[in-house]
Amino acid sequence: MSAPSAGSLLRRRFLLQVFPAIMLPMFISVSDQTMIAMALPAIAVDLGEADMISWTVVAYLMAAAVATPVYGRLGDLAGCKHMLSIALCIVVAGALVCCTAPNLYVLVLGRVIQGLGGGGLMALSMALVGHIIPPRERGKYQGYLAIVHLCASTLAPLIGGVITEHFGWRFLVAAAAPLAVFALIMVRRLDVVQVTYGKLGIDFPGIFLFSSFVVPFIVAMNELRTPQMDNMAAGAGCLAIAGMALLLLLRFERRALMPLFQLDVLSQPAISRSAAIAFCHGAAMMAMITLTPFYLQTEHDLTPMEIAQYLMTLTVVLALSSIATGQMVSRTGRVGIFPSLGLTLLVPIISLFAIFGTRTDAGIWLALWYAAIALCFGTVMNVLQLSVQIAAGAAHLGAAAAVLQMARTLGAAMGASAVTAVFFAIMASQGTSAEKAVLEALANASSGDTSFVHNQLTTAFQGAFFAIAIFVGIGAALAWRMPLRKLD
Repeated sequence: MSAPSAGSLLRRRFLLQVFPAIMLPMFISVSDQTMIAMALPAIAVDLGEADMISWTVVAYLMAAAVATPVYGRLGDLAGCKHMLSIALCIVVAGALVCCTAPNLYVLVLGRVIQGLGGGGLMALSMALVGHIIPPRERGKYQGYLAIVHLCASTLAPLIGGVITEHFGWRFLVAAAAPLAVFALIMVRRLDVVQVTYGKLGIDFPGIFLFSSFVVPFIVAMNELRTPQMDNMAAGAGCLAIAGMALLLLLRFERRALMPLFQLDVLSQPAISRSAAIAFCHGAAMMAMITLTPFYLQTEHDLTPMEIAQYLMTLTVVLALSSIATGQMVSRTGRVGIFPSLGLTLLVPIISLFAIFGTRTDAGIWLALWYAAIALCFGTVMNVLQLSVQIAAGAAHLGAAAAVLQMARTLGAAMGASAVTAVFFAIMASQGTSAEKAVLEALANASSGDTSFVHNQLTTAFQGAFFAIAIFVGIGAALAWRMPLRKLD
C-alpha cells in the first residue's frame, strides 16, 4: 500500500486542523454587519434614537478599519496565532457590552470594542494560511475559504432575522461571544510555527494619525450620502481633516523606528496595485449589494423573500467563481490574467445592465444578469491575496494582508456613499425628492403604474449603475498592470 502523497497530507491537515481554526473567525467577521443590520429596526424601537441607529454599523466599521493594520503589524512581530487569540477575546468583551447596553450610546461603545477585535479576524486568518500553505497551493485553499464567505453572506441575514424575531436583538448580539470563545479554543490548538521578525513595539503616533485619517474619512462618506448643504459641508470638512492626517502619517512613517506601515514594503508595485484594485473592488461590490434590494423592490416590485433569492444568486455564484479561480491558479500558475479579464468583462456587463436591466422581466433572465456580474466579481480577491502574500514574503504577511483588507473596507465605505450620492443627485437634478419618489414607486408598483416619478427613478438607477461601472473600469486598468502574472 503506497504512502499518502505530500499533497494529500497537506489537504488533510488543512481540512481537519487549519480550516476549522480560521473558519469561525472569518465567519464572525463576514457575518457581523449583515446580522446586525437585521436587528436595527428592533434596536431602534427598544432603545430609541432612531436617527442615530446607523452609528451601530459605522462605529464598528471605523474601529475595524483602524485596528486592521495594527493587527497586521503586530502579527508579524508577535505571531498571527497570538494576535488572533487577542482579537477574539476583544470580540467577546464587545459582545457582552452590546447585549447589556441600557441605551444606544453604550451599544455604540460595545460596537467600537467589537470592531477593535473584529478588525483583526480576517487579515490574521488569511496571514495564517500564508504561513501554512505553499504559494503554488494557496489559490486552491483560499478558494475553499470562499465557502465560508458563501455561508456567512447567505445564512447571516436568515439567522439574524430568525433570532431577532424569536429571541430579540440582545440575544443576537450576544451570540458572537460563544462563537468567539469556541474559535479561540480552536486557534489555540492550531499547530503553526511562525518565525517572527523584528523587535516588538507599538507605533502609537502612527496609530493616532491613522485613526485621524480613517474616522473622518468614514464619517465623511456617511455624511455625503445625502446631497444637502449641511451634510455636504460636514463631509467636506471631514475629508479635509482626513487628507491632512494622511499627509502627516506618510511623513511620520518614513522616519519612525517601528512604523505601523512599512512604506518600503507596501510601496512595492504588487502590493500597492493590489490594494488599489481591492479598493475599487470593494467599492463596486458594496455599492451593488447596497443598491440591489432598493432597485429590485422599486423597479421590479419584488417581495423581500424574492429579493433574498437574487442576493443568494449573487453570493453563491461569486463564491463558486472564487473557488474555480483558485483551482485554475493552482493548476496553471497564471495569476494576473484572471482579475484582468474578470474586471474588463464586468464593465460592459454592468453598463448593459444599467440600460436593459429595468426592461428585463423578473425571473431567469434577471437572475442571469446577476450571475454574470457575480462570476466576474469572483475572479479578483483570491488572486490579490496571493499576490500580496508572495510580494511581502514571510516577514510581512500580516501587514500585507491587513493593508489589503483595509483597502477593501475603505473602498466599500466610499463606494456605497458615492453611488448613493449619485442616485440622490440625479433625482435632485430632475426636481424630485428621492425619498418621496421611492415611497410613491412602492405604493404604485403592484398596480403596474409607470408614472413620471417612476421614470425618474429608473434614470437615477441607471446613473448609479454607471457609477459602479466606473469603479470597475479603474480596477480593470490597474489589474492589467499587476506585476505578478505567473507563479514560478
